Amino acid sequence: MDRLSEAEVADDAEAQVLVEAPSYRIRLAENYVPVGELLDRMYAWRGYKSDSPAATSPAPHHQITLEAVSDERTVGTISVGLDSPASLQAERLYKEEIAQYRQAGARVCEFTKLAVAPDLNAEKVLPPLFHLAYIYAHRVHRATDLFVEVNPRHAIFYRRMLGFSRAGEEKTCPRVNAPAVLLHLSLGFAAEQISIYGGGQKASSRSLYPDFFSPQEAEKLLLKIEGAAPTHSFRPPRTHAHHPHCKHEVLH
Repeated sequence: MDRLSEAEVADDAEAQVLVEAPSYRIRLAENYVPVGELLDRMYAWRGYKSDSPAATSPAPHHQITLEAVSDERTVGTISVGLDSPASLQAERLYKEEIAQYRQAGARVCEFTKLAVAPDLNAEKVLPPLFHLAYIYAHRVHRATDLFVEVNPRHAIFYRRMLGFSRAGEEKTCPRVNAPAVLLHLSLGFAAEQISIYGGGQKASSRSLYPDFFSPQEAEKLLLKIEGAAPTHSFRPPRTHAHHPHCKHEVLH
């Protein structure tokens, strides 16, 4: 069965390029200016406040950013944050909620700064972006529990299409002056769904997982990501950790 995403594991000799599709490619971001500009445009389009100009500096060592590019224009992005002494970005609002998972032995991570340009079919680029982020967090770094902080109006998509559950009450994110809710996903559950549905093995109109890569493609991507992505070791956060700015994902 042809997957909606139309994405394939890249044969490109360029190590940073992970996925090729007819209308875009996905790579590890190296130039953060266009990524930041896309995020700023989409935040403004949604009416969110942005307290800083487009990012121009590399991501911290515990984070990677994936970039979807079409005709050399950045059209999609997602960032993966691993646990570190700086804590997760979502802990600015949901420190106690996430701490409960750590105390139970979870290796926590988060997906942040998701944006897709309105002129690109989000249904095509979202599955490969999510799957690549999942591989980096779960397969490479053995994270067990994923958190996303989203606008409540987007929560139903995450819950219905990916299996997230609510992990925190609705709050106001002061950095963007918009409501937020914390969602949680067991990456073990995601692994099961990918093994069942990935690559269109089984159809489901109520799941994004059929548009993920097949298990065979995922193994190839794992090798590419291990060769291209920076290494990182999970480290417990300090008691008094600095929290980065809070931002919401933009979903279309």
